[in-house]
Amino acid sequence: MNRLERIKGCLLGGAVGDALGAPVEFLEWPAIEAKFGPQGIVDFAPAFGITGAITDDTQMMLFTAEGLLRAYVRGSSRGICHVPSIIHDALLRWLMTQDYPTAMPVSRDGWLIEQPELWSRRAPGTTCLGALKASSRLRGENLLQVRTSAAATRISKELIARLELLDPEELEFLVDGSLREQGYLLWAATCRRYAFIRDFAREVLREHYLLMRRKLTTSDYDAFCNAKALWHAELDELAASTQSKLRQNLFRMLRDADLISEQHQIQPVLITPALAHLLARHDNEQLLIFPATDHELKRWLQ
Repeated sequence: MNRLERIKGCLLGGAVGDALGAPVEFLEWPAIEAKFGPQGIVDFAPAFGITGAITDDTQMMLFTAEGLLRAYVRGSSRGICHVPSIIHDALLRWLMTQDYPTAMPVSRDGWLIEQPELWSRRAPGTTCLGALKASSRLRGENLLQVRTSAAATRISKELIARLELLDPEELEFLVDGSLREQGYLLWAATCRRYAFIRDFAREVLREHYLLMRRKLTTSDYDAFCNAKALWHAELDELAASTQSKLRQNLFRMLRDADLISEQHQIQPVLITPALAHLLARHDNEQLLIFPATDHELKRWLQ
């Protein structure tokens, strides 16, 4: 069995399993047992008016696969490609098949979107719908208040990539939390996305706080970059203007997260126990990106 056959088998197997489970997707076991017997469902049954119907899971799987194919072609032909963005655009095409308008232009080229069988709502999840509709509005209605559509596209894709690193509980907290808590959560997402920023937070920001050096300087950033360049030669290849832009962006993110002041003074972190426990559920080291002592970390988690 070659690679193409394995991929086809994966897609077909997923669709078959999806169709088998479609009639019982929202049923508890007692209801399933009463309808299909103690063995449960073992063959296709009617769902969405037909027998063997797929659900939104297979629809989205197909559009995701299409996005991966497009990303591969783009990367091979142009030498550069942001895969999540290509998949995001593919899922916006799926959103169109659910009879939801997109607030931004979406290409309708390609074979998949022309298949009439896919233009059918199959109980799509509200989380997926909400995220895709919000992401298109972000660019289409210029909610970011930027000057060009290219900038809106670039920034919105970056925001989406960071938000994807927050789990459902963290996203819920992001919606309901205070402005300061939102800043802390978005800082955590940024550190998860970029190891360089995470290391700066731990090795420079927090270390300065522990040593009672309460102000960050451009020299601190330069020293950090020089140290990292010993292991990452690509840092030495950056132009001085690029380094300056990266430094400006990092310090701006620190200010936006209320971790430093306009004068680059390190600010005390006023994290709530609820947010601390949320971030530290899997690993207490998630909290090391904030300027805080070990005693303060333990107090947050009491």
